[in-house]
Amino acid sequence: MIFPFFYNFALSKIFSIFLLTHIHVHVMRKMTLNKFDYDNLVDRILAILLKKGIKASTMDDIAIKLSVSKRTLYEVFINKNIMAAEAMNRLNFILLDKILNYEKDAETVMDSIMMSFYYYRQLLREMNVDFLRDFDNLPPEVRKRSEEAYIKYINNFYNLLDRAAKEGYIRNDLNYRLKFRITQIQLTQVKKMGEVYPPDISLLQVYDATAIGFLRGIASPLGLSAIDSRIVLFKDISSS
Repeated sequence: MIFPFFYNFALSKIFSIFLLTHIHVHVMRKMTLNKFDYDNLVDRILAILLKKGIKASTMDDIAIKLSVSKRTLYEVFINKNIMAAEAMNRLNFILLDKILNYEKDAETVMDSIMMSFYYYRQLLREMNVDFLRDFDNLPPEVRKRSEEAYIKYINNFYNLLDRAAKEGYIRNDLNYRLKFRITQIQLTQVKKMGEVYPPDISLLQVYDATAIGFLRGIASPLGLSAIDSRIVLFKDISSS
């Protein structure tokens, strides 16, 4: 009766050594890419996944489009789920960078907020809805890898709203942070539910009604004036 115990113990030790070795190799190989090269690689992968979706993009297809070997992709990301999570994380960082750039370059904080909503509008317009749906179907522990950038994105948008409230563009008598979070969730669902809209209602019309409705709902008279001056952003394709 002792033999099975030692046999199982030996197997568990061998398996542990294998896992440690595998993880070590993965980390070392990943570290051979500097941040610029890694971000560039993920950017190119993100473009592929946004256009085709995660499930429909095989590792073979991605490798061919990137002109790299499939082995290289596995050495960097271990598997496609991890690669997809890194791509989503990169997308959230891109959204974060846009907010920071708009805040720095825009004439007013309300302009920054309007331009941020417009950029997300254009992103959803070009995105394959399967990218969002496929990401939702990834294991929770994999999706969690993209939370870092998403949380930063949300917090920076909160900062924009707080600044707008201090400068008199947003009313202080309501919970505009909560309203933003609800609206942000709704805007993502707008894309996922695109096929249920009747022919006379477009995805962009639903997005505009939701986003502009949110902004007008939290705006002060000064904020409403700022929204009206920037509403032209949403006129280019609102009827398409």
